Amino acid sequence: LSILVEGESLFNDGAAVVVFKILLALAITGKFSLTSAFFSFLLVSVGGLLLGALLGYVISKLTAMIDDHLIEITLSTILAYGSYIAAEHLGVSGVMAVIAAGLIYGNYGKEIGMSPNTQVMMAAFWEYAGFLMNSLVFLLIGTQVDLRQMAHNWREILAAFVCVVLARLLVMLILVPLAGKIDRPISAAWQTVIVWAGLRGSISMALAIGLPASEYKDQILLMTFGVVILSLFLQGLTMPKLLRGLKIIGQESDEVTNYEIKLGQMLMHQRCLKELRRMKARLSISVDVFDELAAPHEEAMLRLQEEVKELGTKQISIRQEQVRDARKNLMTAQLATLREAYERGLISDAVLEILTKELAEEQIKMAREEDPDHDAHPEE
Repeated sequence: LSILVEGESLFNDGAAVVVFKILLALAITGKFSLTSAFFSFLLVSVGGLLLGALLGYVISKLTAMIDDHLIEITLSTILAYGSYIAAEHLGVSGVMAVIAAGLIYGNYGKEIGMSPNTQVMMAAFWEYAGFLMNSLVFLLIGTQVDLRQMAHNWREILAAFVCVVLARLLVMLILVPLAGKIDRPISAAWQTVIVWAGLRGSISMALAIGLPASEYKDQILLMTFGVVILSLFLQGLTMPKLLRGLKIIGQESDEVTNYEIKLGQMLMHQRCLKELRRMKARLSISVDVFDELAAPHEEAMLRLQEEVKELGTKQISIRQEQVRDARKNLMTAQLATLREAYERGLISDAVLEILTKELAEEQIKMAREEDPDHDAHPEE
């Protein structure tokens, strides 16, 4: 659910900026063509994604040759700013380019070239950078909005907020069922959260600030700021209660918490061993040093594996969680195998469709067993 909400928000913001620029250009020129606007959106978006992905790949390869967190963080800032400038210069979406570059660099680049120390430093730097930029946008728009005018226009602001929420609900009702057919159906509870999670923030205000001077700009700024404030307070503050009310989150037992702590410790020791093997392969450390440093992690792994096994045997809920996660991983592996077999020409597209449909039906069955109220829509 977290991945769905964050991913949707990421590309939604990027698409919104592209559509905003297209509509603004159409409003200024006075010429409108639905076909032209659609193809312009497609060209600008896809072009930005491809350019960003290419630049992200290049910088990722460059990062793999460097082992200095300061230089790598600097490269990430160059990538973010440079991909935007390059995309705008070429006439494609700078925002989409930055999104694609960030996804490639943050996943592929991290995997092939970032040490654990660099990853921690990188995350801290960009967390602060994001906080700073959001704060500056709020501060900037706060200097341009008259709070007394907001009080006088509360009806218009409330109406705009309701329209925004209803528009998101309408779009989600159309698109979420289609998205559910790609992988697995999305439950009604999750759909409710996705709709209510559409908070407005710095992107909306930055676009409003960037409008050209006109008689309507002050009113648009006022209403945008009002909608953002309502969104943050109404949607943001009620989200935890909504999640608890829908039973998506709840109080976990001490046993489950203990299990997750031990699982997290296992992952940390596993990562340490992986890093030690990487350093040994690069001849950064000798075999003796590797053996000395790896021994305590290997011992801890064996001890934690036994403790996790014991917890899984005693606690039914933990065992059920393990079984559920294992089944999902096996399902993903089966689907990946089918696609690989099709790409290699071992099975036809008809067979791929048949077997994929069987897996989808099995996935729906599993979802219903886990949640009887799961809003599953099997393909007809």
